[in-house]
Amino acid sequence: FKVSVALNQPQAVEMNLMDIQGRLIEHIEMGVTTDATKSFTLSQGGIYFLQVVAGSDVLIRKVMVE
Repeated sequence: FKVSVALNQPQAVEMNLMDIQGRLIEHIEMGVTTDATKSFTLSQGGIYFLQVVAGSDVLIRKVMVE
């Protein structure tokens, strides 16, 4: 799956992908940007959580992969 982030002003962006048990699968630091895109390739389906941190803002979304 692919994740795109668009920001109003440049901020440090990082993404954390965790499994359903909260274990960190992947951590990416994107640096300071206004646009960030990342593709994740997973070996198995399931429920994951994607955390996007941009400056002091944190967004968490549940992702279901088949």
